[in-house]
Amino acid sequence: MESITKNGVSTTTEKGQEKYVKCVLDAFRGTEYFQYDYRHTDGELFSTVAKTLEECCRRRDEWLQKKNRKALSTSVLKRIEEKKRLTKDEMGYEIGKIDPYHAAALYWDYLKRDEIRDVFNRIFGTSIA
Repeated sequence: MESITKNGVSTTTEKGQEKYVKCVLDAFRGTEYFQYDYRHTDGELFSTVAKTLEECCRRRDEWLQKKNRKALSTSVLKRIEEKKRLTKDEMGYEIGKIDPYHAAALYWDYLKRDEIRDVFNRIFGTSIA
């Protein structure tokens, strides 16, 4: 059987890498699951087991959003909590802290605010308008 661990340690070693494998867990009497690992660009490992690969990816995305949200500057967090509008350059700057090569960070002045806002909401798990 294929594995993404060796001696109980994930073999997902490259930053930004994901690995998954279908497995049958004895404890669940033959039910197929996906074992999923994702190594963040900062080296932290996310690992989960779920019945579908989509569920694994949904859990990873939630984990990433929580992790990314911790990187938001205090002033931006305060403005989000107060439901104040963020500018394109504020959102572009915050996106750039997570992904410096993202188009919303590099070309924020050429993109529409709605496009940047959608990327911002997806990356940080927010629902700003």
